[in-house]
Amino acid sequence: MQGQDGTPFLSYYDKAHALSFVWDGTQGNWIDVSFGGSGEPGIARIPWKPTIRAEWGEPSLKGFAIACEAFINLLHQIEDVTVGGHR
Repeated sequence: MQGQDGTPFLSYYDKAHALSFVWDGTQGNWIDVSFGGSGEPGIARIPWKPTIRAEWGEPSLKGFAIACEAFINLLHQIEDVTVGGHR
């Protein structure tokens, strides 16, 4: 996919939490996280250094998805401690 300016990007959307993850490589090694959709203001940045697949010269889509899912799992851990767990 490409943005309106022609810059290619990777995007991941988590419907359950309404979180949008976008990386285009123009802002360094960060995945920008937005609540509600990719057009919304960012709420967090996840450090991510893409693994480049030699056969295509492109970032690994699986690695991107794993980074996004790890952030979601971290949110679940925080919710468990602060909302339900009182540990």
